[in-house]
Amino acid sequence: MKKITAILLAVTTVIMLSVFTVGTSAAWDGTTIDTSWYNPNDTTFTLTTPEQLAGLAAIVNGTLSSITPDDFSGKTILLGADIDLGGKNWMPIGTTTGASGTNGFMGIFDGQGHYIKNLTIDMASRDPYGIRYGLFGVLGGTVKNINFVSASIVTKDACYSGVVAGYIGGGTVARCTIDATSTVECYTSANGMIAGRVEKGGTIDSCVNAGTIYGYGALEGTSATPTSNVIIGGIVGLSDSSVVKNCINYGNVIALAKNMTPTNSGAAGISAFVKTAEIINCVNYGDISFTDYLHSNTGTGGIVGKLHSSAGSVISNCYNFGNITSKDNDTTQTGLVGGLGQVIGTIQNCWSVPSGNLEIIGSAMVSGFEVKDCKIVAQTDAEYAAMESAASAIADKINEVSVLLTIHYVFENGEKAADDHYSEWYEGEEYSVESPLISGYSADQETVSGKMGNTPVEVTVTYKAKEFTVTIEYVFEDGSQAAEPYVDTKPYGTEYSVESPVIEGYEPNYPVVNVKFELDRTITVKYTPTGTQSETQKGGETTATPGTTEGKKESGCKSAAGSSIILLAVLGTALVAKKRRS
Repeated sequence: MKKITAILLAVTTVIMLSVFTVGTSAAWDGTTIDTSWYNPNDTTFTLTTPEQLAGLAAIVNGTLSSITPDDFSGKTILLGADIDLGGKNWMPIGTTTGASGTNGFMGIFDGQGHYIKNLTIDMASRDPYGIRYGLFGVLGGTVKNINFVSASIVTKDACYSGVVAGYIGGGTVARCTIDATSTVECYTSANGMIAGRVEKGGTIDSCVNAGTIYGYGALEGTSATPTSNVIIGGIVGLSDSSVVKNCINYGNVIALAKNMTPTNSGAAGISAFVKTAEIINCVNYGDISFTDYLHSNTGTGGIVGKLHSSAGSVISNCYNFGNITSKDNDTTQTGLVGGLGQVIGTIQNCWSVPSGNLEIIGSAMVSGFEVKDCKIVAQTDAEYAAMESAASAIADKINEVSVLLTIHYVFENGEKAADDHYSEWYEGEEYSVESPLISGYSADQETVSGKMGNTPVEVTVTYKAKEFTVTIEYVFEDGSQAAEPYVDTKPYGTEYSVESPVIEGYEPNYPVVNVKFELDRTITVKYTPTGTQSETQKGGETTATPGTTEGKKESGCKSAAGSSIILLAVLGTALVAKKRRS
């Protein structure tokens, strides 16, 4: 199985490199930035050059005196071409300065399946921009659909680092891939191929890594100390109150203390450390090793290295095909799925191939730790095919191509009624999107729903003006009927003038009623003996003098003559748009 996987990865890397040469902009020179694409009032931007991408970093990080820092909250960045960063040292998007602060980039960055080649970070020591390194330093928004080729991240001081993001605080990384020519080389703290640390409800979903990560003990001459942590994972270094799901690691994870004595240390195919986190539907094919150090806080495993500090982590439906190696062939803090169960947690329905004498989790797990429905399955076992099939199903889900749903909202005359709706769904998914509510209008489809196929779906919802009825009652002072009521029904928004009937010896309080059809209602016109009404009516409005004939039409007809009281009832407009995804 692993030989087949290696061959597939080699072929995939060649394909990725060859595809990248088509439609790629010139390589970045490491200094030029372009912000001409940016308008603070716009909400969607498309970037096609490395200079524009560097401009995004400058805007978010607040390094430009001419542009107010922007964290892009509520805004979307689209990558419109493959990007070559030229191997020049990259300043992450979202640091601890500028608009991002502790939240980082807060918008949506959609790579649209494009490639970013030669992302390079070489950090010798901490600097004013903080300790978080990757294409994004600090991420509170969403990054998705990027393929990385030949990325190189080297951090020699204590920090969080990863190819996609150094630190994810409540944000999401989805459907990103890293090829086999990419590497992360770090010395201390939490580091991973996708991200260094994810916490605060953050998510890593449907990501694939084929690159190799190396983690070493503290390097002399830096701020790190001999006891600084070494925590590395094929997907992420540390997951804290977060979710990692549907991810696959093909790359090797190699940890070495190098004569240092880290207080906390660990290595794993998916997440080295977990704290009240969920690791779901993940697969590891890489070899995991930590061969020169073993401490009471060290954990090495195929999926998770150590369940750390906070209880409640769950590792479920995960599969390990890699070899696991630790110092002196340890079996107490080293396991096929989990290494050290230092706090109570659960490993359930997880399978692994054998590796040495290891069990599903190291024998030093705390009392109360649960291991349920887990199996060690050799290639010769009858259940091995089922294990391969389960792992392949996770890969198939990752490889699903999303299909676009577009909904246009228009009035009967074709004019725009509301902003278009865009969302992405996968083949076979049931979608349901409620149409916006527009006062005075009814949609021909209150809900757009269906089952997504394999081609984009475009729907137009048409809004028709509702019809409303206005009744005008004509009465004497005692409430008895003075004339037949006027009743009419017209579309929403129609404006109409109605003259009150002429009744000899009486005058109406409203000689003309101007009506705007916005709801069903009844209006009362009261007749009093001629000469008993003042010119100034209740509310300060004035009616026409009885007997005026200029411009008059028969009772019940349209008229523009005479003064009037405009009776308006305005319904509030509520626009509700329910969207599944951006």
